[in-house]
Amino acid sequence: MAQARRTQRSRVLITIRGSVAVAYCLGTLDRSVVDDLAARLRTLAFDGVRGVVLALERTTHIHFQALEPLTALHRLMREAGGRLVLAGASPYLKQILDFGGVPGQVSVVPDRLEAIQELSGTLPVEGSVSMTSVQQSLL
Repeated sequence: MAQARRTQRSRVLITIRGSVAVAYCLGTLDRSVVDDLAARLRTLAFDGVRGVVLALERTTHIHFQALEPLTALHRLMREAGGRLVLAGASPYLKQILDFGGVPGQVSVVPDRLEAIQELSGTLPVEGSVSMTSVQQSLL
């Protein structure tokens, strides 16, 4: 007897101001969501985005399989001359990130606004990109 697979909705909203993008992750963050986010950010990096804040305030769970793609996303941003910062992780999410060794490779800060200010102050300004996009996916 086949067991029905339960699906959950996950949404990623990206807002961009100048050279900093904030990706708001709502729901569960798994490998496919991170892979999709990386593809979208790769395009934005060509348009001048150099800093990415991954806002985790409304993220309920991070699958362990998403941790390696997160660090790969960080490397992608570094190669483009920028940075990835994770912000607003709950204690539960922080445990998952710690267990996977993510904080040793990617900056994890408690507050999204702090991350935005940090990136805005350290990144070169290369043109002005301003847009918002919403992506829905079924996990």
